[in-house]
Amino acid sequence: MVSLVFDHTGLIISLLGIVLVLRSDILEKQSRRFFLWIFIILIAYALSDTISWITYEKVGREWMLASNISLFLASVFSGALIPLLAGFMLYSAGEEKAFRNRIFQMILAVFAVYLILLIYAQFSTAIYYYDESNTYHRGPWYPVLLVLPILMLILNIWLLWSKRNRLSQEHKA
Repeated sequence: MVSLVFDHTGLIISLLGIVLVLRSDILEKQSRRFFLWIFIILIAYALSDTISWITYEKVGREWMLASNISLFLASVFSGALIPLLAGFMLYSAGEEKAFRNRIFQMILAVFAVYLILLIYAQFSTAIYYYDESNTYHRGPWYPVLLVLPILMLILNIWLLWSKRNRLSQEHKA
């Protein structure tokens, strides 16, 4: 129940964020686009997570499919926020071509592995699975799925550290 309250609160805040971004005249085009994507992904995450909680432990093949898809999407959306933030940091630091940055390339590579593992999880019980009563279980490889977003966050911190002077210069200007 607490998770649903957080999901709905996040949904409301994200909807308000979209309205504010669209009505803002102080954000330039690139920043506006970034914040719109952030709020859209947060809305998609909140909706996916809500569906996951609503369908949890409801018996039937269609409920299990809905639980599996919603958990998969919630995981993809939450993970996608990390490379998006890295790209915005690079943009804010004055880098026109984020894809040329080595740390950003590593973040994208880790995100790609994360996506591959999430797809693999749909066909295996090694990472996570739902049993016939639509109850969620973690498999023996579940910790690997947790390590990858942590690694992306560490890379984001490294990126922030490496661009800290350029970010503060941009902010002062």
